[in-house]
Amino acid sequence: MLARLARDTLDAQLAQSGAQLARADAGIAQARSSIAQAQAAIAQSGPALDRAKSLVKTGAGTDATLEARTADHTANLARLQAARDGLVAAEADKKALEAQRRELEVRIARTDVKAPAAGIVSRRTARLGAIAAMAGEGMFRIIAGGDVELEAEAPDFRLAAIKVGQTATVYDAAERPLKASVRLVSPEIDRATRMGKLRLAVGPDAGLRIGGFARGEIETERRVALAAPASAILVAADGRYVQAIKDGRVSLRKVETGLSVGGLTEIRSGLAEGETLVARAGAFLNDGDPVETRAEAARANAETR
Repeated sequence: MLARLARDTLDAQLAQSGAQLARADAGIAQARSSIAQAQAAIAQSGPALDRAKSLVKTGAGTDATLEARTADHTANLARLQAARDGLVAAEADKKALEAQRRELEVRIARTDVKAPAAGIVSRRTARLGAIAAMAGEGMFRIIAGGDVELEAEAPDFRLAAIKVGQTATVYDAAERPLKASVRLVSPEIDRATRMGKLRLAVGPDAGLRIGGFARGEIETERRVALAAPASAILVAADGRYVQAIKDGRVSLRKVETGLSVGGLTEIRSGLAEGETLVARAGAFLNDGDPVETRAEAARANAETR
């Protein structure tokens, strides 16, 4: 209510300022008219004074007439100077009124809450009559352009590979895949959790809701490579191993691994394409143990039928 009264007072002052400016314009016009009238009077009194001087010199005129013409011309000159001074004063008054009006317009503009960008108002904390400077927080929270972001966390050893602008995929609660990109990577790591924050920009009209939960996948690198099931990788003190099947026996191979995604792990060296691996239960097998693959078991069953 107080804010509304303050705005109404400023609007009334602005209207009054407009009337004052109109009167100032009328005063300027009147001063210019007075200047024109004084100049017209001087145009008449000047030649009349010159004629009176000529007649006095020839003896055809009187001193009284010369004095009257001189006084009339002097009065016209004084009127012209007064009119010019009046014009200067009227123009100065108008400039002062214009400055006051600009100040009023600035004060009125500050009563309007304007967003720096178009978007969706997701939160409003402003209250009628409250003082914005003492609120302690923003009056509104706006989603610029309607874009929605996912505030996510990633472990510190993964953040080094994440850069702004990388493509990502966000999965909402219904597991719908949505295209996204990395907008911000925080330079700070939480000391307790060793996690860092990042933001994924999803874009407008994605059907997401503020406060909901989602997960994201960030594509840090893409290449064509040999891969094996992550469950087939055995971790030892001296490196990583896989158990290949060669001539019906387990063959332990030390491998160099790379990226891991979607249940698969990249094999950079130590394994050839097309080799058969022990996918699970590798801890129960030793190097050289005889095994039978599913393909061999299926062929044996087909032969016995």
